[in-house]
Amino acid sequence: PIGVLLISSALQTIPQSIYEAAEVDGASKIKQFFQITFPLISPMLGFTSFVIFVLNFNAFDIIWMITQGGPGGTTETLPILVYRTAFKSFRLGESSAIAVIIALILGIIGLLFFKFTSRNEEK
Repeated sequence: PIGVLLISSALQTIPQSIYEAAEVDGASKIKQFFQITFPLISPMLGFTSFVIFVLNFNAFDIIWMITQGGPGGTTETLPILVYRTAFKSFRLGESSAIAVIIALILGIIGLLFFKFTSRNEEK
């Protein structure tokens, strides 16, 4: 749902006059999509894909409710590891260290993602 909302808001920011000018120039709907719509919403598509990546990376609730880490830990994710370390084994320091490392990894991935996907707009 959040992806649909973000992409829908990006589509609403595109001025209608651009489409009208392209239509006057004879551009088809497919050409308008690939030449106007897609390039103008591509930054939001990148941001949306990163947000969805982070949300899926931190998946806890569905996995915990269905398998609680699975047989033999086969579906155990890092948030489940943090939960088990903190609240099942009562090793709070270790679990907070794991959580900080996860946050650092996601921060580094985010910085790299936005560094390589951002446009260089030089004047």
